[in-house]
Amino acid sequence: MQVAEKIIDTLTVAKFFTHAINVDHLTPFVAGEKTLAEAAQDLNISKNRMSYWVNKLLELDLIYTVRVEKRGKHHVSIYQATAERFVVPIALLPSDSDEDIFQLAIFDEKVKRSLADFKHTHMKDWLLHFKLVSGEAQLKIEPPQGHKEKLKVVNSWGQINLSDKQAETFRYELNHILERYLKASRKNQGKRFLYKMILVEEHE
Repeated sequence: MQVAEKIIDTLTVAKFFTHAINVDHLTPFVAGEKTLAEAAQDLNISKNRMSYWVNKLLELDLIYTVRVEKRGKHHVSIYQATAERFVVPIALLPSDSDEDIFQLAIFDEKVKRSLADFKHTHMKDWLLHFKLVSGEAQLKIEPPQGHKEKLKVVNSWGQINLSDKQAETFRYELNHILERYLKASRKNQGKRFLYKMILVEEHE
C-alpha cells in the first residue's frame, strides 16, 4: 500500500536519489499505477530496458506490485511507488555525493543541450554582457537593445550582496513563484521547460 511519505534510512537507497537518471525511472510510478510497458512508453525506452529498472526499484522497495491483471493471454503486473513523497536525510549521504546532489549532472546536460538549440535557433544576434552591478561582476545574455521578440529564455548568474534578512526574503519569493507555476503545471498540458534555481552564500 502506498504511503504519503517515506523517510529513507539506508545508504544504498539514499544514494539512488543523488542521480537524476535514477529518479527519472521512478517518476512514472509516483505519478500513478503503471505496467512495465506503460512506464517504458512514458520514458520512451524499450521494455527490456524498463525491466531492469523495475527489478531495481522493487529491490530497493521504492515500488511494489499493486495487483496482477489478466490481459488476454498474459498476466500483467501493475506497479506503484511505495510513497507519494520520499525524504532523504542529507546527513546519511557521504561527502562524495555533494556534486551529484547539487548539480545533477544529467539534468545539467539537458539544460546545456536545450540552451545550445535555443542559441542556434533564436540568439544569432544576441549579446553577452559583462558588467558590474553595485560593484559585483555579472554576466547576462540579452537580445539587442530595442529587440521586439518576447523573452524566451532566462539565463542570469553572478554575485549579489544581501543581508541575512534580504537573502531569506529572496529565497522565500523564489520558492513562492516556483510553487505557483508548479501548481499551474499540474493543471494543464503545455510545453516542457527546464528550470534550475540556486541562491547560496559564497564560500571561498
